[in-house]
Amino acid sequence: MTVALCFLTIADLSQPAMWDAFFARADGATVYCHAKQPDEVTTGLLKNGIIAERVATAHGKASLVEASLNLFRAAFADVRNEHFILLSETTVPIVPFADVARGLGGLAGKSLISFRIPAQGTEHFRRQAALAEGCHFTPFFEHDQWIILSRRHVGLLLEKPKLHCFARMFAPDEHYFMNVLVHHCGMRPDEVLNRRRTFVNWKERQVKEVRDEKGRLVRRTVHPRTYDALTSSDVLEARGAGCWFFRKVSQGADCGGLVNFVS
Repeated sequence: MTVALCFLTIADLSQPAMWDAFFARADGATVYCHAKQPDEVTTGLLKNGIIAERVATAHGKASLVEASLNLFRAAFADVRNEHFILLSETTVPIVPFADVARGLGGLAGKSLISFRIPAQGTEHFRRQAALAEGCHFTPFFEHDQWIILSRRHVGLLLEKPKLHCFARMFAPDEHYFMNVLVHHCGMRPDEVLNRRRTFVNWKERQVKEVRDEKGRLVRRTVHPRTYDALTSSDVLEARGAGCWFFRKVSQGADCGGLVNFVS
């Protein structure tokens, strides 16, 4: 069994030293990269893993789902890959690869998706209104973007895409995979373990504003906390929650001696 690490990035990794330590003992890992700015990717493993089939991506758009599917398609071509982990350039590993492989080996073909059914009146519930005509999902799921899929489930997604349903939705990558697998591909919900493996801090969320040349607000976007320093306490908190990866860690972040957690 090999594990496909599928990096959906803007450019290069923010913390290549952490990944170097991880990959030094990661026999059985394969790497794939969909980079928005591929010329800016300099880390060797990531650069060598850039896939040929790429699309122009934009924050909150269906292009991110399409890019993720392109990553999965490239990785699926290698019949050895049994699990597919979606990652970003600001994600770092916080356990050795052996722990990841051991955890995946006990899944018996199940996927790991942290999912919920949004309450009526919430933002995620209201997003259903943007679904294309004829695309209705009951129940309507929301889920974390950073999913881990089994080979069987990736095969179903590639065989039965449903991108047109989500073309007008904001952040469809937080809804597409669980809804399509259950309602379009016929996957039973119990084929997914509702567990999070990438730690993301939404409790300390950050708001970014985009303004035009006259200073008028064009849009406001909400993002999880970006860590400009990562401590052993942060890592131990995430590991205590069962996570294998940590997001978002900035390029200049001081990670101290944290490579010992993954080597």
